[in-house]
Amino acid sequence: MTILQVENLTKHYVTSGGYFDGRGETIVALDDVSFDVRRGESIGIVGESGSGKSTLSRIILGLERPDSGRIVFDGTDLSTLSKRELRAICARIQVVFQDPYASLNPRMSVRDLIAEPMEIHRDILGMSNAQITDRVAELLTLVRMEEDHMHRYPHEFSGGQRQRIGIARALACKPQLIVLDEPTSALDVSVQAQVLSLLIGLQDELNLTYLFISHDLAVVRYLCQSAILIRKGKLVENAPIESLFDAPESDYGRMLIGAMPDIDPDRSPFRLKSEA
Repeated sequence: MTILQVENLTKHYVTSGGYFDGRGETIVALDDVSFDVRRGESIGIVGESGSGKSTLSRIILGLERPDSGRIVFDGTDLSTLSKRELRAICARIQVVFQDPYASLNPRMSVRDLIAEPMEIHRDILGMSNAQITDRVAELLTLVRMEEDHMHRYPHEFSGGQRQRIGIARALACKPQLIVLDEPTSALDVSVQAQVLSLLIGLQDELNLTYLFISHDLAVVRYLCQSAILIRKGKLVENAPIESLFDAPESDYGRMLIGAMPDIDPDRSPFRLKSEA
């Protein structure tokens, strides 16, 4: 069953003109992008810097409006909603940010950080302060942390622990769709594996749907069932993950996979090319 439909999204930005000519430049961030996401699926959005993947995530989260096209979430066209109705939908779509050091307010306790979404959507959730605190304790346990961690502050935790706090915050309102904006790229390799394992376990337990934004095809292959490749705002490939790796249809897909480092340096595409 489809939970998210992205239909013909287009987004342009106009830069300010230079001092002498005064003419701005139009940048095409998204160009007629369409795809569907099934409930319970993990789908990777892959592209190099400037490809448009962050713009896509911001539009899905309601942080920006497209120039044309629409987002349909669980059968509801988000462009038709009032601000109040859109706010209610946003409780069901949450995000985990890339940098666990920048995404958590250092002046807020862990309890307040995780409780904040529940307080924002208190009228929808109908929770008392005591219930919110109990929910914070439950969420910390869910992400494999201790309940008494809620009384600490972000600077007292490692990067991996901070990202777990970010994941707990994203789960606070019991969302159905979570946008993961490169959630492991700022972490050490061993910690990345732990966080990815946690995300997979949470998905199975809570029937979550993930939209995984990344430039790392290896991580996307580990977490996702399918992947979308975006280049210069255009969708160039949309395929099941194994099909993408075994037989990519686009030149861009072949280039990305060919550039992946191999654990055996003798099999690296760069090594082979230099010896040819």
